[in-house]
Amino acid sequence: MTGWRYGARSDVGLVRDGNEDASYAGTRLLVVADGVGGSVAGEIASNIAITALAPLDTDDGITDPIAALRDATQRANDEMRTAIDQDPSLNGMGTTLTAMLWSGDTLALAQLGDSRAYLLRDGELTQITRDQTLVQSLVDEGQITPEQALTHPRRSWILQALDGRTEPDPEVEVLTTTPGDRYLLCSDGLSDYVDTGAIAEALGGDDPQQACERLVDLALRAGAPDNVTCVVGDPVEGTEASQSPLLGGAATAAPRVPPTGEPARDEAASDAPPKRHAIERESRSRSIARPLIVVTAIVIVLIGAAIAATAIYIHHQWYVANSGGRVAIYQGVHGKAAGVKLSHVKELTNVPATALPQDDRDRLANGIGASNLSNARSVVSSLRTDACPTPTPSPVTTPARHHKHHLRKPPTPPPPPAWCVGASPVATSTP
Repeated sequence: MTGWRYGARSDVGLVRDGNEDASYAGTRLLVVADGVGGSVAGEIASNIAITALAPLDTDDGITDPIAALRDATQRANDEMRTAIDQDPSLNGMGTTLTAMLWSGDTLALAQLGDSRAYLLRDGELTQITRDQTLVQSLVDEGQITPEQALTHPRRSWILQALDGRTEPDPEVEVLTTTPGDRYLLCSDGLSDYVDTGAIAEALGGDDPQQACERLVDLALRAGAPDNVTCVVGDPVEGTEASQSPLLGGAATAAPRVPPTGEPARDEAASDAPPKRHAIERESRSRSIARPLIVVTAIVIVLIGAAIAATAIYIHHQWYVANSGGRVAIYQGVHGKAAGVKLSHVKELTNVPATALPQDDRDRLANGIGASNLSNARSVVSSLRTDACPTPTPSPVTTPARHHKHHLRKPPTPPPPPAWCVGASPVATSTP
């Protein structure tokens, strides 16, 4: 059986007041959870996630690690839903989740959100998770470059999280390992502020714990505006994996995992103190319920304002492109975000795209920008002119010298297409 030799460190950073990150490192299980920044009770959400997954570390009956990770993720989500039902002020909490679990010699990975997993193999660092974020979807669709994603105003928007409201659908896979591999799980407090070259260098060496210390120090030297959490694991044979579990960040106040070799206690039948998130709920409901309501209202207003601003911006954008083989005027932004088209056909003309010269067709394929509807109509008018065939001048006829019936009448040129003559410079239809 394969297990982990591991190290872990979590730090609040240099700006935040509290640590919403949580981590777990054990013989079979590594987990990092990042409470969603700006949400209500992010530290409670990350704590619940760690608490739900931690029992996998000592479960000898796991034969399918993928199914085990999915089931534990669902349990965490159900527990969040229960917590929210008991204390509505927690509505809005959420957390990312990245976990790696050994079962025999099979290593499984599960991810929700943007906490990352990296593999260091033969000195080369590879990101083995895909950020479930808005900007990553824009990069995947070719709308922005990876460099632009680093400074995009929506770079913190995650598309999946554990939140107790939606049903979790983690990305899962089985990994193939080779001797000498080293794995890193981290929150975005590291990956957003330390480049991959420095991460790869800091991961070198024999001791996973020292690697974690170096990585967090790099984030602190970079200003550490966010919580930063790192868990490093080396695959080893089970007989070598004999460390006690390490809890980090928000998980340290809820030591619900028994020490190595000690059976788990039945909390329902014991007089142990309640779980940390239950204590937090009581405290919050007594002393900070009103501030949380105010903060939640402010967040809702800001999100609403951002959505409204985006909608206004899109409403005032125009371009000309192909729609079903015809030239059309679009209102909105050319392209998609998270699979959603950001424009619609405002006016559909009768000009066939195939009638345009090649250079105009190339421009049309990429969308021809316009400052307003009037300007878009001018663009269409120009394309119509380019597409219409140029009339051939009638040949000059000369009368014959002898007889009137010898005058030769020039052939009648074919009429131009209907969309060239007497047509509106805009559309034949308006959706």
